Amino acid sequence: QDFKESAQASGAVEVPEKLEAAGKPLCTRNSPGQRRYEVRWVVPETSDAARPVEKFEVYGPRCFGHAGEPMEWVLLATLPKLEGCFIFVEESPSQQEVMWAGDRVRVPAVPLTVYACNGRGRSEAL
Repeated sequence: QDFKESAQASGAVEVPEKLEAAGKPLCTRNSPGQRRYEVRWVVPETSDAARPVEKFEVYGPRCFGHAGEPMEWVLLATLPKLEGCFIFVEESPSQQEVMWAGDRVRVPAVPLTVYACNGRGRSEAL
């Protein structure tokens, strides 16, 4: 694994292509203290040797500025390369912090970013 990452980082491959959303995020539970949302993206069906995907990373903002702009992005989850879904839940302390930050400034939607990653770097954000 370490050899693969160092070979990729040295320039043997390019960063993965930008992900494609598989629909809009879906609220699956809206009870206070137990909110849950599903975020889905399309997992590439074939592996591109020039732009391999090793994992997915999901980030969310820890706080928002006065105008509602997201700030201090934190890693919420690292997912395997075959996983095309992230469940954003209020019960998880790190995810709760992001969700509540959006509540405090009353943003209409909390932005999450999803990246496809390999040893060379990460794709553009979904």
